[in-house]
Order: sequence, then structure tokens, then C-alpha cells
Amino acid sequence: MPSEDSKASSPLTKEQKKLLIAYFYMNFCVGASNSILAPFFPREAELKGATPSQYGMIFSIQEVICFFLCPVFVKLLPVINTRWMVIGGAILASISIVCFGLLKWSPAGQGFIILAFVIRSISAIGSSALITGNYSSIPVLFNHHMAQAYGTFELGQGLGSIFGPFIGGLVFQYTDFSGPFFVMAAMELIAALIIFIVLPPGPKYDTDASSGSSFKSVLSNYWISLNLGVSIVACIFLGFNDSSLEPHIREVANLSPFQTGSIFLASGLTYAIFSQLFGWIIDKMNDPTYLSSFSLFLCAFSIGFLGPLHGLPFKAKLWTIVLSQVTLHIGLAIAFVGTFDGAMKAHGRSKHCDDPLIPRTISSIFVAFYCFGNGVGPALAGFLVENMGYQKASWPLFCLGIVTGTILWISAFTGKKHYPEWSAETKEEMAFLRRVSINKNTHVKCVTLNTIEENE
Repeated sequence: MPSEDSKASSPLTKEQKKLLIAYFYMNFCVGASNSILAPFFPREAELKGATPSQYGMIFSIQEVICFFLCPVFVKLLPVINTRWMVIGGAILASISIVCFGLLKWSPAGQGFIILAFVIRSISAIGSSALITGNYSSIPVLFNHHMAQAYGTFELGQGLGSIFGPFIGGLVFQYTDFSGPFFVMAAMELIAALIIFIVLPPGPKYDTDASSGSSFKSVLSNYWISLNLGVSIVACIFLGFNDSSLEPHIREVANLSPFQTGSIFLASGLTYAIFSQLFGWIIDKMNDPTYLSSFSLFLCAFSIGFLGPLHGLPFKAKLWTIVLSQVTLHIGLAIAFVGTFDGAMKAHGRSKHCDDPLIPRTISSIFVAFYCFGNGVGPALAGFLVENMGYQKASWPLFCLGIVTGTILWISAFTGKKHYPEWSAETKEEMAFLRRVSINKNTHVKCVTLNTIEENE
């Protein structure tokens, strides 16, 4: 069997390290600004006359718009270079955040609701440009360190999502409704200034990154599409929980905004810790489908215990809420890591496994549909809670998790082994097994007749 030449990558340059730090901080601000509403906005929206379904839509409108606009901004990259797309998106998002803070002076009723929708929609335009510019920079600025850069971007956004509710609750407790938004806008403007200083003025753009054939190859693969569908369900669970948890806590215990934010913080830390742990475990598995199926069952039972489900013979208490949040976020960690890794490994077992564009295409599709799922979740939560109450509203989510988990388990159990087994003769001829890094937690084992460069 031919030997594989190992190619050591050069270390990050001083300029790349500066860029990586700048992008880490920018992504932290993006994650924090997207999650800062959760601890206190539902209460303030209700004081302004908004119903749960209305402020659920206010939560979700930004994600839905991002789902549609991200592909548009990908097409605009050759016209608007990466530097100005990132800076312009950050400035527009910052202005929108300030305007959202000014809603405290808005009259109650329809005026408040309409203004909130308009401001969140404008913010979504800035966020779409910012996210698109961020991730399109990876193959250009970190072409020999794409896995490291991608992992750093995700870490920044993840930590921002964890600490956003905590920061929002803390600042709100010591200021007022507008305080968290002014603080976050200032942080994002500082990030835009840093990007302006350190980012080169005109990086080249990889026009092949959005190949239509790559999208067709990805979506025509059953196992990739199945994992994509499961990730959408997981996002619906996440969005439902984020927008409905604070009102549910209020019904159970009289907590300060800081204490409520601390529950969100504990949930986020649980997700961060277990996503790293299961990233390490799943990386060593040939196929994480069974584990992903288990994660959906865990999410379903966590939501059922959180309510609890209408008909169960006990009432929600603070400790049951905290325990449910821990188990829910363990399930979400397994689901997100498992489905993304499962899709990448399914690609590695496909006939297109030696196409270097497809892993990036898979990543972009997952990001877009994460936005879609995160948009559907809050809207669904608002509608169900308003019309059914929290305990009855948990039933559709519980059933969705059980049904999807069962479909995933049956697919894995009854389907053929969807990874090839090579004969000894074939291996002796020219079969190569390559471990291609996608990010720090995800690798593809790709069987192909062509050598694939590590970290390609």
C-alpha cells in the first residue's frame, strides 16, 4: 500500500494571530448580542402589551431573515469585499442594538411591537453581512489553518451565547431596559474598529465556495439530509427553550434578573463542556447515528420534565427546572456535534468524498438551517404557550423529539452499512484512508482512490 507523505503546516504568522484574536472577539459579540434578550425581554415586552406569540416572533424574526440573506451576501462578496462587509454589518447591527434599547420610551401596544419587528429586521441584515464576511475569510486569511480558525470562530460565538444572557441580566439589574443594549452596541463597535485596523483591505475571494453542484451533491445524500433534519429539530428545541424559559421560571419562583441569567449561564456552560467532551468521543466513532438518536430522546424527556408535561402527577419546582436545563443542554450538545460530524462522515463515505468544496458547503448549509431552526423555535413557543399554556405546549415538542429520534434509530438499524468495506486486494492496490480535519472536534474518514491532503 503506498505510503502517505505527511506535510507539516507552518505556524500562524504574527498577522494571522492578530486576525484570529480580532475575529474571536467579534464572534463573541455576535453570540452575546443574539442571546442577550432571553433573561429580561419577555417581561418587558409583556409590560408593553406584547403577547407570548408576538414576542416569540420578535425573537425569531432575526434568525429567519438571516436564513434567507446569508446566501445573498455570499453572492455579493465579489462586489463588496470581505473587510467592508464585516465592518458594515457590525456597524449596522450596533446601530440597531442601540435603537432596540430606545424602545423603553416607545408607547405600549402595537407601536412597540411594530418598532421591535422593524429594528430586529434591520439588525438581521447587519448580522447576515457580518456572519457571511466572517466565515468567508477563513479560506482566504487562514488557508493553511482553516480548522484552527473555524474552531476559534465557533468558540467565540459559543462563549458569547453563554455569557450574553448573564451580561444582559446583570446590566439590566443595575441599570434599566436600555442598559444591556447600549453596552453590547459599544462592544460591537469596538470589534468593528479592531477589524478595520487589522484586516487587510482587499482579500481575494474564493468564488468556487458556493458551487451549485456542491449543494446538489450534499442535499441528494440521504444521510447528510437526515442529519440536517435532526439538527433543525435540535434548533427548534433550543429556540423554544430560550424564549419560553424566563416566563416559566417566573411562574415557579420570584428570581431577580441576575439569578435568572445565572440559570441561562449554567445551561450554556453545560452545553460548552459536554460539546467538547462528546466531540472527543464522537470523533472516535465510525457512525454517531445511534448517539444522535439518544440525544433527541434526552431532549424530549428533558422538555417533558421541565414543564412538566400536562398530566404528570407533580408540579415544576426550581430544582426540576435546573436539572431539566442541564439534561436538555447535554442532549443538545450531543445532537449538534453528532449530526454535523455524522454529515461529514457520510460525505467521507460518498463518491464525492475527494471534493474539497463539499465540506465547506455542508458547513454553510448547516449554519443556514441552524438560523432557520432557531427562528422557528421561538415563534412556535410563543404560539403554543399563548394558546395552550406551558405544560400542554411541551407535548408537541416531546412528540417531535420522540418521533425524530425513532426515525433516526430505525434508519441506522435497518439501513445498510453506509460505509464501504474494502477487500484486502483492493487495499493492496490503491485504497487510502484519510483523516481530514474539518474543525477541532470534527474529522472525516474518507475512503478514496486519491490521496487527500490533511486539513484540505
